[in-house]
Amino acid sequence: MRENLDKNRIDIRISKYEKYVKKHPKKAYGYYCLGNLYMAAGKYKLAGKYFKKSLAVDGNYIFAVIGLIEAYVFGRKFMKAVNLFSKNRQKIIDKYVYRVKLVRAVSSFYSKAELFKTETKDFLSMLYLKYTMQNIKKLVNSEANNIVLKLILCMNYLNSGEKSFYIIQLFKTCIYWDGLEDTFRWALIKRLEEMGEKLYYDINIARKFSTIPDVNCTDEYVDLIFSSALDKGNGGKIADIYDIAGKYNKIYLPV
Repeated sequence: MRENLDKNRIDIRISKYEKYVKKHPKKAYGYYCLGNLYMAAGKYKLAGKYFKKSLAVDGNYIFAVIGLIEAYVFGRKFMKAVNLFSKNRQKIIDKYVYRVKLVRAVSSFYSKAELFKTETKDFLSMLYLKYTMQNIKKLVNSEANNIVLKLILCMNYLNSGEKSFYIIQLFKTCIYWDGLEDTFRWALIKRLEEMGEKLYYDINIARKFSTIPDVNCTDEYVDLIFSSALDKGNGGKIADIYDIAGKYNKIYLPV
């Protein structure tokens, strides 16, 4: 997971890796690190430039492929993100670490950006989103196994108010994916509940939360998340849940 860095620390690291790529221009890693740092700085176009440089050195450097997909998503170039995944589908899905990293990268857009928040969209954003989603929906059948496409569709449907058998099944598929950002997974739970799908106490979902996803979580659900972390013996996760529970003034009942 990308660290939360302040501007000064980002600038220091950028300077470090700029020196690194000058010394090692044939190593994809340095350009990839610069891409990550510019993503952290919110400079998505520049990040994409460095991910492309990384791939120019090594076209099979999948971390850079995932980085470029993320840069496209945050730059609202959804079709490019969908198509890039399609071109590298097998390389990504063959390794668990790649799949998880991709899901985490793309799903984090939901909480960090405003595009899919109905109350914050201006007219141009609404027009752009409508046009883009029309094109993406045309690929549903031909790209049925496209992770990026499914996540983008989920984000759109979460706030559109639409309901159909396809949407319910889409939500129920994505909600179990490892790497899904906590806020996004929680939004899927709540929307499915509104649709009459009771997955609230599915332990297989609860154990995937890295911490308490929302201040409105019931004490009972906090206990479920905490208990699942205890079962897995994840000390770091337990500490995070304990800390957030205190901030949210939640009660947990460890067994």
